[in-house]
Amino acid sequence: MSQQPEPEAGRRAPGGTVDALDRHELRRRVVDRVIDAGGEVSMATVSDGMVLVRGRVGCRSEVAMLERELRDLPGVTQLDLRLGYDIDDIDEMGGMGDMDDAPTTPPTPTPTPPSPTPPSRTERGAP
Repeated sequence: MSQQPEPEAGRRAPGGTVDALDRHELRRRVVDRVIDAGGEVSMATVSDGMVLVRGRVGCRSEVAMLERELRDLPGVTQLDLRLGYDIDDIDEMGGMGDMDDAPTTPPTPTPTPPSPTPPSRTERGAP
């Protein structure tokens, strides 16, 4: 009787099932990828190759990078990635924010008018 090799994490074992150990290993790899990118995971579930991740990353551009990395993990057949971000470093046209748009000198403060001073005794008509 020959033994079949162990499937990679998340791969279907002979018979079409993914055992619990593989689900846990795939979940660990997913969570590790998000944390390695500086993110936080509030929830991660794996079921038959379907991966659901909720969490937060520092920059919006990291969401697309993580999506590509997670989809490439062996065993991921579907990905539902719900990550918030702290900084929007992607402009509205879909590209990275450009530092040329940032002002090179600080704005000139608007002068504030002097506060009114109370009239002196002579201006009030004091004796």
